[in-house]
Amino acid sequence: MNNLDKIILELSVRGNQDDMLEAEKLLEQALQNDPQNTDLLLKLAILVQEFPYVSLSIPRLEKILSYDPDNALALLVLAETNYHLYTEISKPLFDKLTTLITGNAEIDSMLRYAATWFFIIYPNDHELERLLLESINLCQSHVNNYKALAELYMRQEKYSKAKQMMQKAMKNVTKIYTKEVRTKEISDMTNIQRFIALYIKGTYVTDTDSLKRLAAEANIREKLSNDPNNIELLLQLALVEPRNLLGGYEAAIISTQKILSYDPDNIIALIIWAYKIYIYGKSDESLLKKLTSIKTNAAEINSMLLYITSWFYIGKDDKKQEELLRQSINEYPGHVCNYAELAKLYSKQGKNEEARKLWEKALDNIKMFSNSDSIDYITEVPYQDGTEYIVDLNEFLNTVIKGTHSLASIVEDLKKKAEVN
Repeated sequence: MNNLDKIILELSVRGNQDDMLEAEKLLEQALQNDPQNTDLLLKLAILVQEFPYVSLSIPRLEKILSYDPDNALALLVLAETNYHLYTEISKPLFDKLTTLITGNAEIDSMLRYAATWFFIIYPNDHELERLLLESINLCQSHVNNYKALAELYMRQEKYSKAKQMMQKAMKNVTKIYTKEVRTKEISDMTNIQRFIALYIKGTYVTDTDSLKRLAAEANIREKLSNDPNNIELLLQLALVEPRNLLGGYEAAIISTQKILSYDPDNIIALIIWAYKIYIYGKSDESLLKKLTSIKTNAAEINSMLLYITSWFYIGKDDKKQEELLRQSINEYPGHVCNYAELAKLYSKQGKNEEARKLWEKALDNIKMFSNSDSIDYITEVPYQDGTEYIVDLNEFLNTVIKGTHSLASIVEDLKKKAEVN
């Protein structure tokens, strides 16, 4: 490692914007003496991906291609930058990605995969499948090509094939690149291999949530094709239907509405529907009316129903929210989320001692916690041809609604708020 690389690495480890700007300045200075140094240009192109001005990457990549038009790494980074920044892959770039043969099967696989982004913009499922299969045939150790093919098969309702693709995709993940990992590891922000693993191969992921959701959805839909009115499966599907805000609220509640059409008092379906309304920032008076009219013989269920009803009043009616949260706690005092929400409300109102006691009670009610970065109710189970991903409805209730299963980070936060050592 030369002296410049050592300095860039030190700046990358610190990772704040001033350090990144200093690294950019040093690379620019080095390029003045060697303007066609491909390694330096690639480092600079990758570095500026970490800035708000990702477009600065493109001229560096185009400069490489001006004197080395078959540089596969530059082509891959250029394709990724154009697609995710401008949602655009030009026809000349597409042609280059599909025809260049480097003799390295893994690189050629990535080139074909990058070319498939053209068909996200200009849909052609036949050509999309052909290129994805070509990419996979060239290299079977990546993630994104399998995931993209699974998504295509899901649209085509070929759920068994989609499930198989996702099993292979999940198996190929080599690193979950969480914030904790980034903090502990020495990460060079100019490292082309790191960039490729994150954004082209998909073998490094920032989390596995989206992969697990797609794997679980494929598994559930395959089973539903033989048993379309299975309520248990529909409830599981309801939790992995699209929750991306761009996917649309209506698409996210199809399964819950199907269940409620012939089982209008299904408690879990109502809870999931309220959860979808909450995360999408929607409102529905018919559901609110339904929730306020239900009373079961199970105190714990009544507590959960009162808690989710309180969501409808967050930021709108503090008095009503407080009333419902108090009722929820009185009905069943063994949960966490209702105490935490009431503590939050009291803290906002300046009732600090009341809030502190509630934080303390919430902390006492946590039964287990994990060091994961996110709450996860999708579990892995052994299957005849690999791992199968299923949705655990009880874990959803424990983590999202009750809060009795939690994260280490939440526990630490509660300790600070409750002033518990």
